[in-house]
Amino acid sequence: MITIPTLLITCFIGVLFSDIGAYISILGGFCSVSQVFLVPVLIYVKSNDFPIYHWKNVLSIILVICLCGIGYTAGIMSIMKVINKSK
Repeated sequence: MITIPTLLITCFIGVLFSDIGAYISILGGFCSVSQVFLVPVLIYVKSNDFPIYHWKNVLSIILVICLCGIGYTAGIMSIMKVINKSK
């Protein structure tokens, strides 16, 4: 009951967008970065008993800022790629 509608929606999206890889890249650059890097570090920093300025928390925050910067930059570059391709 779910298989046929899912298959039809997937086919419709595939026909509508010929280069869906760029759109998946945009989602990966923004959504997965937040889920994989940002949320776990925020939970770690909030849940441990150390103050925010403890070296473990500071190191975690610096690392997540660098990794999120890389991921969000990749997402922005994917958006630019889609925009330039449509011209």
